[in-house]
Amino acid sequence: MAGFVSLPVLTRGNRGGIDLFVNRRYVEDRSLTHAVIQAYHTLLPVGRFPIGVIFVEMDPSAVDVNVHPRKTEVRFQEARDVFFAVQKAVRRVVVENASVPGFAMGAGNDGDETDAERDGWAVPDESPTAGLPSGWAERREMILAAGQTQRAIDLYVPQDSAPLPAPQTATPSPSTPASQYPSPPPPPPSSPRQRNTLPPLRVVGQVGAMYIVAEGPEGMFLIDQHAAHERVMYEKFMAQRLAPGGGIPRQGLLNPLTLHLGDALAGQVTLYMPELAAVGFEVEPFGGDTWLVRSVPSALAGQDAGRVLEEIVQGLALERDLVGQQLEAELVKMVCKRASIKAGQILSDIEMKELLRQLEECQSPRTCPHGRPTMIQLSSGELEKAFKRT
Repeated sequence: MAGFVSLPVLTRGNRGGIDLFVNRRYVEDRSLTHAVIQAYHTLLPVGRFPIGVIFVEMDPSAVDVNVHPRKTEVRFQEARDVFFAVQKAVRRVVVENASVPGFAMGAGNDGDETDAERDGWAVPDESPTAGLPSGWAERREMILAAGQTQRAIDLYVPQDSAPLPAPQTATPSPSTPASQYPSPPPPPPSSPRQRNTLPPLRVVGQVGAMYIVAEGPEGMFLIDQHAAHERVMYEKFMAQRLAPGGGIPRQGLLNPLTLHLGDALAGQVTLYMPELAAVGFEVEPFGGDTWLVRSVPSALAGQDAGRVLEEIVQGLALERDLVGQQLEAELVKMVCKRASIKAGQILSDIEMKELLRQLEECQSPRTCPHGRPTMIQLSSGELEKAFKRT
């Protein structure tokens, strides 16, 4: 197998950028296309697709090219083996070569700005807030109020750094719709994973009660604390869900919560009750559109369980095409999004260091489960350029 695939920073809005060749013959195969897309699981935002050219060489007797008169459709004797071979190969290359997104200082300058404006400063006037960004006063008040009502942080401390086990999945076939294919977490590499996915980082502080500032060998890093903790929580949940004889820990409620959802959402709870139980929600009907919530995922302890469950059920109503493991993975993402550290939450030095340590232990630390970056980098060269030292 050979070819070229794009890094997560280069995407398209459709699947048209994926070209496949089997034994040097161009083919259109939904199974292989979906295998390439699944290799980017949790690395791309929703609605974005990678670009790639994949060449598969195999025994001609193992593939039937006479499926369609145009010879662009094929049928494999071992469709499952080919599907996962492509997925694993693409996933390994993407993870090994993914880099931290960066940004350029002074981007977007059209040449009409003054030196002061280009450097981000405005000409002073009589206003006491002159030269400050728009909305600075509101932002200042939010920062000053941050942390006054926050809850305690329960950071996950992994027992070891073993890679996540690969789940058992159904065998895809060329006749199966793409939406019915399994959506497993990325399979572990064949050899033990080296901890070189992130450079060594030293915590410097926190900005705006939203971002962690860290120093690395290649410059300065800004880490989105919410996205980073969301990634840590996601991999923790998936490891617990897939562990033999394990499961996601639950927190029983001393007094069951009565939840009125309305007829439409009550139907969604009935439909997805097994999936909700798999991620830690124990609910039972209480007549009509009323439900009793007896336990929630332990990560949500101390939060408004009724509101969280209602938001999750509303989200499920928008994801009606998801089934099986795809649905469970989406539920885990929803839970992690609501259980993770929020913007405006002030962290201690110990908490920031522990969060970065756990992020380094993740298999895909550069993006949150929804595909957004967890960090960006400002290189030493960009800093020198900004301060006009070069």
